[in-house]
Amino acid sequence: MKGDVEESEMTTTETTVAQPTMIESIATLLQTLVGASKAKGTAKVNLGRWDVSKGYPDPIYDATAPDTSVTPKQAKATLARFCKAVVSSGWKPASALTPSTHGMQLTHPLTSGKNKGTKVPVFAYGLSKVRRDARRTLKSEKRSVALAAAQENGGAWFAEGVTDKAGVGVAYVSEVKARKASARAVHGADWWTTDKASRLQEAVVYQGTYVEVGESTLTSDVVLSTDDAIIAAAQQLGSKASTVRGAKTFMLNLAKK
Repeated sequence: MKGDVEESEMTTTETTVAQPTMIESIATLLQTLVGASKAKGTAKVNLGRWDVSKGYPDPIYDATAPDTSVTPKQAKATLARFCKAVVSSGWKPASALTPSTHGMQLTHPLTSGKNKGTKVPVFAYGLSKVRRDARRTLKSEKRSVALAAAQENGGAWFAEGVTDKAGVGVAYVSEVKARKASARAVHGADWWTTDKASRLQEAVVYQGTYVEVGESTLTSDVVLSTDDAIIAAAQQLGSKASTVRGAKTFMLNLAKK
């Protein structure tokens, strides 16, 4: 929620409990960039393994990759780009953020969770939010592409009993992912710790139809071609269209109402 700080960004998993959180790592990077931006000359400053080419920093986990180094001019430009991305995100505590030492000192208290009241650095936290949102968008786009490919190759996969909040079956890009989802739903998050193979085999999965049209998704437990699915869905909503073009136009116009 805009204006709120989510506690989840302050925690680590069991496997990384001894490691700094993403916010802490980004805060350290920002401090290095601020220092680099104030250096004289054109000598480069080592940032470690970070990709700083986008509107947010991304760790580089490839141990064989070279470290990233920037000149003072590049450090200043990077800070400005990061600051613009955080301000543009609409997160209210960052509305007055500047790429400066003062900006680095701004903090905001957590508004919920067990660490409610704990102050977090606005710049670093804001960047972690921008990064998280961008990664979610990228993941969603990749999933859409993969589901479209599955649809064209026999249909998307579904697990019996696995639905979203609206009660609609969740589509998966492969039989394996659908079986894992079924096992997770039946046996819980640690389903794989006992009888993994048999639980996957017991999962009830099937192929069906999943098609995206604009912001709408069409699902069916029957395998249909993409064109047939779009026409059938439009007709169920009252359209008289018998062509894909007509059905898509109907559904897109319906979504705008």
